[in-house]
Amino acid sequence: MPKLTPAPTVEAAFAEQRAAIRALLVQATRDEIATRYQASLRLLLLKRNPEKYGSQALERVAEDLGLGPATLHRYSAVAEAWPGHDIHDVLARTGGSAAFSWSHLVLLTRAPSVAMRQELTDACIREGWSVRELGDRLQALAAQAPSEGSAEDHGSLRATLEEAIERATRATREMAALRETLEEHWDEDWSDHPLLPDAIATFEALLETVDAALAALRRASGVSETRLKVATAAGAGDGRSRR
Repeated sequence: MPKLTPAPTVEAAFAEQRAAIRALLVQATRDEIATRYQASLRLLLLKRNPEKYGSQALERVAEDLGLGPATLHRYSAVAEAWPGHDIHDVLARTGGSAAFSWSHLVLLTRAPSVAMRQELTDACIREGWSVRELGDRLQALAAQAPSEGSAEDHGSLRATLEEAIERATRATREMAALRETLEEHWDEDWSDHPLLPDAIATFEALLETVDAALAALRRASGVSETRLKVATAAGAGDGRSRR
């Protein structure tokens, strides 16, 4: 299969990112999380912007650096899982301890939910789990998951939640703008406006729907927290049996 030749502007943008990623990975030592995270941000940028950096940009970087594409996909997964302010919070709480490494972050991307990942991260820092111990907890969590849940089902759920988050964010901005507009007309008499009853009824129905969806999300989060407690207990039991 012939290699695709990107347009000059795309190639220049790609080359700039590739050089920066190479420099960061050369600089990073085993426990330099902050440096590796900077590389992961650039890799995620390549992955999310094929129109600017060319198709399969991440794979091209992997080939140039002599690394497997899977390794760099794991890097980008860390950036995707931890926005900048979150990773800085994690680093601050570790106090620069070598006990919490980049390998921990890579493993934590496998957590089944954001809430679960936060719980596991907290436990790693608090209890000083090794990478192996964290892997044991993740395996125990996987064993607790419903057997009928296929990878395709999880992918579909992820897409649904991502779309829901995007819509909710957009709706929040729109409601804020609507409120500002209403406040500009606050002094006007709306009591006999023909659309006012319909507007009130529509927003009341919206609130009921949002409340029901939020309750479902909270129930799901509660189930995840229960699974974490079971997994932690199981992992602790395995650790005692090995000793």
